[in-house]
Amino acid sequence: MTLDAENVKITGKLDVDGDISSAGNIASDGEIEASGKVKGSDFATLTLTFSKHMHPTAAQGAPSGPQPLAP
Repeated sequence: MTLDAENVKITGKLDVDGDISSAGNIASDGEIEASGKVKGSDFATLTLTFSKHMHPTAAQGAPSGPQPLAP
């Protein structure tokens, strides 16, 4: 079935058993919850982009485990 309309309003709960894809933006006035992984090329807020997010004071390389206490 193809639904071709400028605007569609659904009132009430919408359950979809299958994938949803979009060629445009998706907006939500409420919370978005995922039970699986959230994937994407970048996630951004008004002040932060995660793909270019860095901590300037973070050490480079793999972290090392805790060091044993000296006697």
